[in-house]
Amino acid sequence: MSDAQNSDGEEQLDGFECRAQFKLLLSTLTPSSQVVKGVAQFALKPSNKEHAAIMYGCVRERLDSIPTRSRLLILYVLDAICQQCVRTQEAGTTGIAVVRNSSSNLGWLELVGRDLVGIVGMVVPQSDTANLIAIKRVVVVWRSKRVFGADVLDRVELYLATVETSNPAAATLARPTLTDRPVVFSRQEIMRKIEEERDQHKKSRESKWYRQQNQHYQAHQEKDQSFKPVSLDESVLSVEFADAWDKIPGLTMEPCREWDLISNDLLRFDAEHEGYI
Repeated sequence: MSDAQNSDGEEQLDGFECRAQFKLLLSTLTPSSQVVKGVAQFALKPSNKEHAAIMYGCVRERLDSIPTRSRLLILYVLDAICQQCVRTQEAGTTGIAVVRNSSSNLGWLELVGRDLVGIVGMVVPQSDTANLIAIKRVVVVWRSKRVFGADVLDRVELYLATVETSNPAAATLARPTLTDRPVVFSRQEIMRKIEEERDQHKKSRESKWYRQQNQHYQAHQEKDQSFKPVSLDESVLSVEFADAWDKIPGLTMEPCREWDLISNDLLRFDAEHEGYI
């Protein structure tokens, strides 16, 4: 690898090395959002800003070499890159360090926007509309966040409308809106939801516990009408107590042989010691 470094202290890759690493990332792409963001972050590293066109060429090559349904992941990578470019561009007025790298970000937006209709056509060809709904949702987000110009998105939507017209089955699908996007919860909301479900689970367990006690109490009442336990608030009528109660043997009037032996021993000891006991 090259020994050169940029002004931020990152190792500067030449075009060949950047192309090789980016192609490797695209070949190991998975539906995980973290993986998609990782590929986008590599493409937007300041050390790779000079190779945006080379990496974009890798994207087009990858789109040509994989099946249609797998091309949606490549579009998600471009979506992550372009949305990050827009965020960087909007934050550029707040710091010089962000403005310094804005040239590479604008390069990605120009490259993708120039061929956006063709890219969408590769992801949703006329012969296969499996990715149609997902693409329409992405287009809605692009328009709401102004990632691309209105004229570019109009051409994309016109192409998608043509695909729907030529495929009656696809035309019957609902038109996506912003409400169709997956809901993202904050960490605080997730933890509150976990606590609520934990409380609900605890209450359901408690209800089962009380039901078992009541059933056990009814069974004992049927066996012995004189069995009158205390209230449930005193925690006496529990399942363990009822089980232990069942295991107590009944009292009988049969003579106890062990007690007879002990009594004989005591009488003999008393006789031997002349009544000291």
